[in-house]
Amino acid sequence: GSSHARTDPPRPPGRSVDAAGPAGRRREPGHGHDDHRTKPSTPNQASMIKAMTVQLRDIDASNFYQVLAMHRPEAEEYVAPNSVSLAEAWLYRNEHTVVPLAIYEGDSLVGFVMTHDDLANNIRDIWRILIPEEHVNHGYGLQTLRFLAQQAQLEGFACLRLSYVPGNALAEHVYRKLGFVPTGEIDDGEIVMERALCNSCLERMG
Repeated sequence: GSSHARTDPPRPPGRSVDAAGPAGRRREPGHGHDDHRTKPSTPNQASMIKAMTVQLRDIDASNFYQVLAMHRPEAEEYVAPNSVSLAEAWLYRNEHTVVPLAIYEGDSLVGFVMTHDDLANNIRDIWRILIPEEHVNHGYGLQTLRFLAQQAQLEGFACLRLSYVPGNALAEHVYRKLGFVPTGEIDDGEIVMERALCNSCLERMG
């Protein structure tokens, strides 16, 4: 069972994040997730984010069908298709806490990610991340997770949370490498991991 209360919306089934006009505005810290939470960034933090090659952009009329047409790698059985994720984002649209985003390198669409803000516990939850077959092994997933961690920290969140299906050793290795540790929770059969972004999360996890 959960060690802490969660707010609506509940996690959708198959939420695992396993994956190794204008085109839409670039996602910068403080945009799209509760802007009032944003804290001023230091020059060093800001330069770290800008140095990454991936950008997170809104999904709009210019890229919706491209995102919808993305296929998960044949060997990747854990991630729900983007059609399900986008439907869930629409379902929870009035909550203003579920955010689907397109991952770009330059003008090339290379992936999809969706997050949920658990405001009651000050946690940003990565519900989905999908990198299609033609873009795997380029580091886009890793860069996206690093970007999300830095963005969440700048916006004042205590933790970044995700989960993986037991037995997916590659996902576990990648997440541990990025600083995620198991919380001891099992959610819908998946192992929950968190990365502390401030001392309050470390104390809660300890």
